[in-house]
Amino acid sequence: MNILNSIKYSTTCRDGRRRIDIVLVYQEENNGVMTEIEARRREQRRVFQQNLLKEGLQLELEPKENSFDGKTYFLKLHIPWKIKVQYAEVMNLKLPTKRFITISVKAWQGNEDVKENSKFWEKWIQWIKRIHTWDTKKYPEEPSFYDSIDSGDREERFVVKDRDTAYTPAQRSLIVMQILLRTRYKKQPLWLIRRYFGEKVALYFAWLGFYTKCLYAPAIVGLLCFMYGVGSMDGPDNIPSKEICDSNIAGNITLCPLCDKACSYQRLGESCIFSKLTYLFDNPATVFFAIFMSFWATTFLELWKRRQAVIVWEWDLQNVESDEEPRPEFETTVKTFRINPVTREREPYLPVWSKVLRSCATSSIVFFMHSLKLVTCYLLHHMKRSKFIKKGGLQGRFFVHPGDTTARASEFSRIKTDVCDPAGCLSEVCIQLAIIMVGKQCFNNFVEILSPKMWNWWRKRNHVAATKDHGRPYTYWEKDYQLQDPGRLALFDEYLEMILQYGFVTLFVAAFPLAPLFALLNNIAEIRLDAYKMIKEARRPLAERVEDIGAWYGILRGVTYVAVVSNVRRLGMTPLVLS
Repeated sequence: MNILNSIKYSTTCRDGRRRIDIVLVYQEENNGVMTEIEARRREQRRVFQQNLLKEGLQLELEPKENSFDGKTYFLKLHIPWKIKVQYAEVMNLKLPTKRFITISVKAWQGNEDVKENSKFWEKWIQWIKRIHTWDTKKYPEEPSFYDSIDSGDREERFVVKDRDTAYTPAQRSLIVMQILLRTRYKKQPLWLIRRYFGEKVALYFAWLGFYTKCLYAPAIVGLLCFMYGVGSMDGPDNIPSKEICDSNIAGNITLCPLCDKACSYQRLGESCIFSKLTYLFDNPATVFFAIFMSFWATTFLELWKRRQAVIVWEWDLQNVESDEEPRPEFETTVKTFRINPVTREREPYLPVWSKVLRSCATSSIVFFMHSLKLVTCYLLHHMKRSKFIKKGGLQGRFFVHPGDTTARASEFSRIKTDVCDPAGCLSEVCIQLAIIMVGKQCFNNFVEILSPKMWNWWRKRNHVAATKDHGRPYTYWEKDYQLQDPGRLALFDEYLEMILQYGFVTLFVAAFPLAPLFALLNNIAEIRLDAYKMIKEARRPLAERVEDIGAWYGILRGVTYVAVVSNVRRLGMTPLVLS
């Protein structure tokens, strides 16, 4: 028990010298009668540990009696320096080399003359110093009251009557300002992230930080466009709002009710607020902002390629070739195997005839669905060109049609109508994007930080409840075992969240110019939340060496191309362009 108390917060083995590189965990309920599955697992663990010893690893087992729950084993692994160097050479992990100084053979010739010359020059330099040095015996130096920053061992050399008044307020504020400048928020410690988590996680934080920095420009431009809309609300460009809000022009026009019984007639002037809201985000500055975002999205991808190339060169990732493991579903489905001609190892193999058959089946399904879509479009086009009364047939079952009194008998039935506000549909799009970029992002951040905390608390609670001896110490590695398991797709959700945000920022930015600003504020918090979650609330994922962000760059490029086309089409439908 004393040993456990001394090592429960240690990252080394019992000897205090060997560092714990990784901890393996397994559980056994009891040592009584075991089932066949439990016996097979114990034998597999025994063989696995023997193989680890043959590879040169050093093992240290913490018995289940020392664990908090009394049934968990912790196998601590330490890799010696010799084995570490061997595997580093195999994995192409390079260490910095020493600087070699080459000395010419001529440097060793005439060594006696060099010694005589050095003595002559030393005497000459001492004579020069003696001539130009101030003789302090004849002329003593003036005392310096503000020679350097005060320190404890040199306080007697200064005239200090009171430590509180030794420096003036201006000097104290200058010192504090210097400290603040040295301790401000700096760049992300990508090198430390790489050393602890590996290249894959470090590349994610590098991309997220670069993307956040690039959002400053569109955030400022979008805010200026919004301020222009606020400032020119009563200007000559806002003609629709003036006509809708003026009861003498169009505001007094009476519109038909949206439902038959519960709804009443309404004036066009009731849509004055929505028309002004539309102008805030659909003004002449929006045209410039849409063009700006098209160039920004393309420039962002090119700059990230340059930044990624620099990171790959600095981290020596040019020659990284990661062999992708086959999916477990593929291994369980495929029944045929072959010998790999390169590695000479047995691997699952899918014959050519099976690939062709599967491709034909998939292509036929896609062709059938595409044909069904074309037929449906043709029928809908024919229905829209038919008489109006026939439109209330099949299509009216999904929406509304004239004479359908049951479907429009309440105010709630207005949700079914596919009718926008008289001021236009853009105001509804703005409200929807505002909910996504503000409310949804805040909610996701709240869930992202609260979910692992609740999960870890619940697991620790069950772990403590199942423990018989509550006085047993809770070891450091056992605490890590109770944290959330990141899994193989640890960064998938993080990348997906940012890619979706990038799509909203680039695709619909013409309808909501404040989207880059809210994305910037969210990402500033997202970087810190992800860092906190990975360090405090989750186990450390296995390190992986990768040379780029993977398939996510192709997705970013596809979203960028679609965004350029979308912004162009959005500009084509802008009232300013149409006019």
